[in-house]
Amino acid sequence: MKRRSHRIKEKADLERHAFGRCAQRLGFFPTQEELDEVVRKIQTGDGEFLFTQSLTRTHWNVIIRGVVARVVYDKKRKAIVTVLPIDA
Repeated sequence: MKRRSHRIKEKADLERHAFGRCAQRLGFFPTQEELDEVVRKIQTGDGEFLFTQSLTRTHWNVIIRGVVARVVYDKKRKAIVTVLPIDA
């Protein structure tokens, strides 16, 4: 059986995933500037911290286009990993 090679996720891979999940779960595609603003809010503590998932990933509630969204932030890559449903 051949092993799959797993490559390290790059920041662009994480952002691409976050764009798609935001569209799927919130109904709109955010702009790059909106995602960058969410990252700035998290880095300055303006979002609502929920909990730590691992050494590099934390969950936050932030506002995107007037909608409260739960996001997972990767502090190592300084990127949004995904957008989750608010009730998750």
